[in-house]
Amino acid sequence: MDVLALRDNAKEQLQQIKNVETGIEYLNKVRAIEVWAKAEKKDAELQNMIAEQKIRTQRILGQLIQEGQQKGEIRKPNEPDSKYVLGEDIPKTLSDIGISRKESSTFQAIASIDVKLLGTFHPDKIGSIISKFASPSIKELNTDKKSIGLIDIKEYRLYWDTNKRYIDSTQYGLFEDVELADFTKYTKSTKDKEARIYFRDTKGEHDLQYNEWQIYEYQRKFSASLEAFRFMKNKNLLMIGNMHNHRNIWIGLGMFEYNSLSLF
Repeated sequence: MDVLALRDNAKEQLQQIKNVETGIEYLNKVRAIEVWAKAEKKDAELQNMIAEQKIRTQRILGQLIQEGQQKGEIRKPNEPDSKYVLGEDIPKTLSDIGISRKESSTFQAIASIDVKLLGTFHPDKIGSIISKFASPSIKELNTDKKSIGLIDIKEYRLYWDTNKRYIDSTQYGLFEDVELADFTKYTKSTKDKEARIYFRDTKGEHDLQYNEWQIYEYQRKFSASLEAFRFMKNKNLLMIGNMHNHRNIWIGLGMFEYNSLSLF
């Protein structure tokens, strides 16, 4: 399968997936094309089309896994061997069909998404859709070695704090013999305040830097005031990402709403 076939026959190719084995084979091909498209820096339209095809494939796999488990053809997680009689047809395990438990969980979560939402943008439905992939704590994300994740937070507080990386370059103009090293543009900041979020997850309390674009845009245009957080009320799904060289250091990236919560 090449990228032209994927572009021209996407729907027909999905219809040919009749079992988990063929679905996994097709998904691997789509993943290979996705890697190639990113490496070659192909246009965004093509990359989005590939990403949508991958999600649709994963959705079909999720449905096939659910059907297989309901029919007794695929073993459900944690089913004991004692449930089956030696010599009889024993259902395949997830590992037998080349799927990890985590992949199975992800595919089945995607299968629960309304197919009408795929390829469309529904701001009011984003929270409820992605909440299915939320983790209970940062500790679990660290254990799973994730680089990005979602945390379901029940209580949180957004605030401004002193930016320890701030450097007031205007002051150096007062001294003729003092210049800023060129590397400071990467290690220092021109903003004297940084946004932070304090919250609790199931394993404890956290205080992270919060880097959502609209908050710093408000700071640039007006000031570092609490008014910058006015859009963040009633949101309780926090997206976070970790540092490339410091995997256990996390930064808040954005928030979504999918049910009510309490602020403090």
